[in-house]
Amino acid sequence: MSQEKERLAAIHFDQRSVVKRNTEIEHERAVAVYDLLEQNRFAPAGNDSGPYDLHLGVVDNRLMFDIRAHDGKPVIILGLSLTPFRRVIRDYSIVCESYYAAIQSQSLTQVEAIDMGRRSVHNEGAELLIQRLEGKVAIDQDTARRLFTLIYVLHTAGSTAMQSAPTPRVLFVCTRNAVRSPMAEALLARRRGDSARVRSAGIAGDPLDPMAAAVMAEIGVDVAHHRSSALTERTLSDFDLVISLSGEAAAAFDPPPTGIIVEHWDIDDPTGAEGNRDARLNAYREVRNALDRRIAARFSAEAGKTP
Repeated sequence: MSQEKERLAAIHFDQRSVVKRNTEIEHERAVAVYDLLEQNRFAPAGNDSGPYDLHLGVVDNRLMFDIRAHDGKPVIILGLSLTPFRRVIRDYSIVCESYYAAIQSQSLTQVEAIDMGRRSVHNEGAELLIQRLEGKVAIDQDTARRLFTLIYVLHTAGSTAMQSAPTPRVLFVCTRNAVRSPMAEALLARRRGDSARVRSAGIAGDPLDPMAAAVMAEIGVDVAHHRSSALTERTLSDFDLVISLSGEAAAAFDPPPTGIIVEHWDIDDPTGAEGNRDARLNAYREVRNALDRRIAARFSAEAGKTP
């Protein structure tokens, strides 16, 4: 088959599967389609009627590849289960959210580090797609990467299983697990209405700071029963996302462990605040409020959660 025939000439989306996403993801979809049509390799096994039109959709937790000749003649319809893609799509969604958030508030170095992780997960998704299409459709790496982007965009529609995918398991890490990370853990657990998928740790574990407990109690959040944990007591593979809240914690994840998505939030340590008790409590309140704002912004897309 000639190279002119081994390619996609058009991409169409089943309108029942298209859900309007945020601006960044819609842009990502548009770029993927443009780049895919500029250059790709797409060769259905045993067929030479290309170039091809690809109609993509999601039906009953299956990704549907309706492949047709450019003149509209049917070639083959392939249904790929989305189940093998669930973890990598979840990971890619998390790292994309981290990337978009970092663009707004982080340094160029931090943005580049997160983007490197995003590319790694993207490549993993592309490799999986190549494997799932083996013997059915031959595609190259670049084509697979762009198609995976489109799978990521489509996956929330037409699939109850994907829509109900569990929320990310989050670990907050600070220096002592006495102020910032237990505050963050409690605030995210309150937002979600569920503490089962959020934990905290410190580079070392110290008893909870009573002033942290006091300012959390002011907003109706009880952290008095918090038991501090050192990072060495946590199993990182139990988490999808690690958020460091201190310079020491950030250093512990530089470079990030393989397969772990890491973000750093620059949150002040209030324990060094000077003055009387009221002045010191105000420093703790500022940290509490800063964490609450960051958590609200970072996890605002979690469906069905209350602020």
